[in-house]
Amino acid sequence: MESFSFYSHGKLLITGEYLVLDGALALAVPVKFGQSMNVKPSSLDSLNWKAIQPDGTWFEASFALPDISIIQTSDFRAAEYLQKLLQKAMILNPNFLSENSGFDVETSLNYDRLWGLGSSSTLIANIGNWAKVDPYSLLRTVSSGSGYDIACANAEGPILYQLQNDSPRVTNCKFSPPFRDSLYFVYLGKKQDSAREISSYRHKAGSAKEHDLIEINAITEAILNCSQPAEFCRLILKHEEIIGNIIQHPSINEDIFSDFPGTAKSLGAWGGDFALLYTELEPEELKSKLFKLGLTTYFKFTDIIIQNSEA
Repeated sequence: MESFSFYSHGKLLITGEYLVLDGALALAVPVKFGQSMNVKPSSLDSLNWKAIQPDGTWFEASFALPDISIIQTSDFRAAEYLQKLLQKAMILNPNFLSENSGFDVETSLNYDRLWGLGSSSTLIANIGNWAKVDPYSLLRTVSSGSGYDIACANAEGPILYQLQNDSPRVTNCKFSPPFRDSLYFVYLGKKQDSAREISSYRHKAGSAKEHDLIEINAITEAILNCSQPAEFCRLILKHEEIIGNIIQHPSINEDIFSDFPGTAKSLGAWGGDFALLYTELEPEELKSKLFKLGLTTYFKFTDIIIQNSEA
């Protein structure tokens, strides 16, 4: 039997967080961190799964075929999630895992999965490719997310993402501002639960108001065409204000970065994943000031984003 290998990119959502669920135009970028999946045939009649990240194995499980019942696992909650994904993939493609042949599967993240760069979306994209099913359809069986992360999984550069009549519209774009050497992505240290954040947004906002969507769409377009750092900072602060009012949460500029020489924007689910930071600090001073805030993981814009050949 044939072996298979798949790889999907992680992601960052630059604009449109939360409101992308209701049709806002969002700017998203694939990043140089991601997840690989290697599938090898096995002489056993089971599906044996191992998931590793840079510090070693974080999850293992064995499933009986063809019903994907759990035989044993190191993490029952993670095994149930994976079980559901595989079973849904089999419904979408009845030929998937239908021959009762065993497999050894190893997934590998090249980053800490707590960073929130898409350990779930890259897994869904890889399983979708293996099962030969639409990854957006597979996502909808396990999540109420917008799907922008699935779009980033195989993107070759920045994209504009928008749900239109619940169907994803993906457009390649250029996002490489002339002041990019002053942009950083900073990990805030608290991985957010996307499902919980979506539920909280729905509870507080119901759905986005038309005027909010119009404003966020305009900001997204303006950020793409922005060439001046002062205007860029004004735009991200306005974006923070709109989202903060909707989800009833203070901006990180009022909280974490209140005394910091720069301007920050929350990315994705507010409060714990990555933030986008504009600052003119020299590298050593930046490192020192971030360290005083307890922030030790950060990347230059140019070191993490995947750009298409035209960027």
